[in-house]
Amino acid sequence: ITVFKMSENEIIAWLQKVLAGETPALPASNDQLITDTLQLADWHGVTALIHYKLSEKLNLKEYHAGLNKQLSDKNLQSIAISLLWKQEICKINQFLIDAKINLLFIKGFPLAYTLYPAPHLRIFSDVDILLPDFETTQKAWHILEDMGYIRPKTIGGKYISHQFSCYRPDTSLLPRALDLHWRINNHYYFANALTFDELESSSVPLTGFEPEMRTLSPEYALLFSCMHRIAHTPFGESNRLIWLYDIHLLAGSFNQEQWSCFTGLATEKKLSNVCLDGLLKSRDGFKTRLPENILEILRRQGKNDPVQVDDFTSAWKYHMKNYQTMPGWKERFCLLREYLLPPSEYMLAKYNRRNKLWLPVLHVMRLSGGLTKIFKNRS
Repeated sequence: ITVFKMSENEIIAWLQKVLAGETPALPASNDQLITDTLQLADWHGVTALIHYKLSEKLNLKEYHAGLNKQLSDKNLQSIAISLLWKQEICKINQFLIDAKINLLFIKGFPLAYTLYPAPHLRIFSDVDILLPDFETTQKAWHILEDMGYIRPKTIGGKYISHQFSCYRPDTSLLPRALDLHWRINNHYYFANALTFDELESSSVPLTGFEPEMRTLSPEYALLFSCMHRIAHTPFGESNRLIWLYDIHLLAGSFNQEQWSCFTGLATEKKLSNVCLDGLLKSRDGFKTRLPENILEILRRQGKNDPVQVDDFTSAWKYHMKNYQTMPGWKERFCLLREYLLPPSEYMLAKYNRRNKLWLPVLHVMRLSGGLTKIFKNRS
């Protein structure tokens, strides 16, 4: 019996070819290979999309019975999850609009309805909502709290994070998880690159929803998608296929006027280097058609950007660049204080303690563990 083996990189290359519209062969006699392939597809967020792409090109009944069965089951699950999310988000949107709260839906959820042939093909683990400021975010949170949502104990802080998460325990297929943002990103440079007012003024409606939902315009969505993936580089997530495929679809939909607007934004925001990297990675994986003059503009403008892609290759570099791009010593001191002295409630929950007398010991444990991780990953 021939046992087929593929490395992780080979499986990812297979997934990329399928997403690019090809039908590369995958050895079917090895159950472990199929399991590994599905696990990687799940992590990259492209399982339902792989099923769709293969169904377009082939009769799946004749294509690897074991893989076909599992892909079909996961596809049905994605459809059910998508329907549950739509119902929940419509309810949340109604409550927030009734409370006169301005909001924008960002990341995966709106892209599922604006870019993809069917919403369930763009899998997302949570729904991200951008709000005008911290006070409005708190107001929105209290509405969600009345709906049964819960906030876990997190490190928080004014400078360390510009969002908080909440979830609603559920007996259905998944807990309903939300991220409420009052700034677009947690990294200080990115957080200040795009304001809510700017994004709202150019926002577009999500069709088919009542009351109306709004999201980023395609040009801002591409800018944000490139920025968002780079910010996740230290966590090993920047090349998740679903994020690169978002870039692929957005770039593939642009006309000349939209490309001109996009490069103008990238230049103005000094994010040309970040955008160039996202576009080139998309082209490498999916053969995205990109105008050479646009790439040349981004190359030229990106050389002098204050933030470069290499600034995010490790957690150490990420935190140092975040610290350096803050405007003054007051803000830097506050950031350090939030890192070094998080709230007591967070510390007790993190280490599963109740007595506050433990706090000095817990702070020492956390600090020593954090320093070990940072210096271990300085490269």
